[in-house]
Amino acid sequence: MRIKDVRPQSFVKQIRCDRCERLSELGEKEFEEFVSVDHKAGYASVFGDGNQVQIDLCQHCVKELLGQWLRVVADEKAAALPND
Repeated sequence: MRIKDVRPQSFVKQIRCDRCERLSELGEKEFEEFVSVDHKAGYASVFGDGNQVQIDLCQHCVKELLGQWLRVVADEKAAALPND
């Protein structure tokens, strides 16, 4: 017989941009547009062997900092939808 129980699970409630400090809460549209990097550096990395590299950036900072190098590709499915 299996006896089940419920465990509390942590979740991200808010995100603050590490650059401009813009704060967004779960459920807001801006929250979904944050870009988060969580990367473990490898051997001979400029960040140090095995170090964790982390950053959270709002969409505005991503565009300002990386915009000239980003490849933005239109969503083919959305473009195919009829306009009412």
